[in-house]
Amino acid sequence: MLNSETKTSRIDKMVDLQLAARELELRKELIVALAVESEKQELIRSTQIEEPELICRLLEAGFQSENLSALELVPIAFVAWASGSITNHERKVVMSSLDEFGLPINQASNDQFRSWLDTRPDRELFLLWKDYVTAKLRAVSSEVGHAIGIRLLKKSTEVAMASGGLLGFGTVCESEQAVLDEITDVFGLCDLI
Repeated sequence: MLNSETKTSRIDKMVDLQLAARELELRKELIVALAVESEKQELIRSTQIEEPELICRLLEAGFQSENLSALELVPIAFVAWASGSITNHERKVVMSSLDEFGLPINQASNDQFRSWLDTRPDRELFLLWKDYVTAKLRAVSSEVGHAIGIRLLKKSTEVAMASGGLLGFGTVCESEQAVLDEITDVFGLCDLI
């Protein structure tokens, strides 16, 4: 039989082990919290956006400073998917966007963008893009914003026209036009085109 001193010693050891395990859990939680905070600060620095909710949404969607430039091309992916699938010709036109927008130099953004061509992205991603662009446009002149919007709208229109009409050229379907209209609205291009 165990004497009371031995029982007390075992209880003390069990308590010490439980405390040590809890301390380890707390340290792990702290490390995760510090990593998330570091990622937030890096996104704030790289985006110049100080809207906590938007930064959190970007992080939750998997964006970091390394792949953030892919977010600029979200409308192109949505135009490509608007008709329900991406044709080979559309894919070629879309892939030229990578060169035009400078994504090949950044593998993380390139990979992120390509993933949207393999698997249709959720509408939430487009809404995130709209909020991101709206926040970014507050920091630039309307002329710069319009120039960026016109460039994106032009490339998106090329993608939309890549699979329609006679011999694959010439028309834009209704769902593609809806995405183009949203781009026009976000950049305030209604009066310019």
